[in-house]
Amino acid sequence: MKERYFEVDMLIRIQQITWYLVMVYFAAIYVLFMLDFEGAFELARYGIILILGATVLKLVVLAERFRIARLRRFWLLSYLLVLILAAVAVLRYLL
Repeated sequence: MKERYFEVDMLIRIQQITWYLVMVYFAAIYVLFMLDFEGAFELARYGIILILGATVLKLVVLAERFRIARLRRFWLLSYLLVLILAAVAVLRYLL
């Protein structure tokens, strides 16, 4: 049995960029919170949306890597996970 190989370099790069971006963003929000800025909580909500968007982006990149490697089951499961994540987010804001 031969293993199928696929590149994850782009996924690793997206993960690194996302990690630093989120860390800097929340550090800035923390400083604003310590300075009693009234909009800090609203900015934190946008940070959570940023994290969810980055997670969806990473899942789509991973799913496309599975598609290129012809791992159809994992490709479908990745998009199912994206669908479930989107449904949970939509239901959270509707209810």
